[in-house]
Amino acid sequence: MSSDNNIATVYEVLTARLRTGLPTGFTASKVKFPNAKFETQSDKWLRVTMQTTAIDELDASGACELIIGRYIIDVFYQKETGIKAALVTAQDIKNRYNGYKADDVVITRVELVPRGEDGNWFAVQVIVNYEYQSYDSTLSGV
Repeated sequence: MSSDNNIATVYEVLTARLRTGLPTGFTASKVKFPNAKFETQSDKWLRVTMQTTAIDELDASGACELIIGRYIIDVFYQKETGIKAALVTAQDIKNRYNGYKADDVVITRVELVPRGEDGNWFAVQVIVNYEYQSYDSTLSGV
C-alpha cells in the first residue's frame, strides 16, 4: 500500500478544515501551505507543516495501516505587538480541530504552544495530533 496517498488524504482533510474556518482577519493569501507560492505578510500570517511520526502495518496483508502524525499551524504576528492577538487566533484554530473527525482522520489531541519571538515575528503553534487508519481492499486478497 502506498502511504503517500494516505498521507495526502489526511493533508486534504485537515487543510479543508482550516480553509473553511480561517480565523477573523485571515484569508487564504495569509496562509503559507507546504510547497505553495506565498508572499510573507507584513502584519500576521499562518504557516502549515505536516509531520508523519509513525506508520504501522495493522495486518499481515499490508492492506491496513495506521498513520500517526501532526498537522502544525504556526501563527505569526508582527513582533512587539503583544501576545494577546496571537493567542486568541491560535485558540480559535485549536477550537476548530478539538474533537474533529472526518474521512477516518481522528484528532487525538490539539496543543497550543507559545514559541515566542522568531525573527520579526511572535509565534504560537497549534499542534493537531491525528491518527488515520486506512484500508486498501486490493491488497487484502479478498
